[in-house]
Amino acid sequence: MRGFYFKRQKPVPVFYKSFKLDCGYRIHLLVERRIVVELKSIEQIAPIHEAVVLTYLKLSGNTVGLLINFHVPALKHGIRSYIWRAHKLPAAEAAKDRRDREFGKQSNA
Repeated sequence: MRGFYFKRQKPVPVFYKSFKLDCGYRIHLLVERRIVVELKSIEQIAPIHEAVVLTYLKLSGNTVGLLINFHVPALKHGIRSYIWRAHKLPAAEAAKDRRDREFGKQSNA
């Protein structure tokens, strides 16, 4: 992806109280440190696939996500977008701080 900062298979840790848990969650693509992209090639998107995108958004502190399914006749029919809005401002600020610590200022791999 020319001209865009992105990370592939970006690990998403889970924080519980003061503990960091590495649970094996991985975002397929994180674009410009703010867009979560989950890639699929399946006959039909199921609710679990949507839940995965929303979970990644919540855990990473990002607000915009895309679920792209390549198993469609025209790609425009396989793209779904998602917005995650935290309900409490302090939690949103905490998520932003966590995202900056975990996803910020690292080089492309």
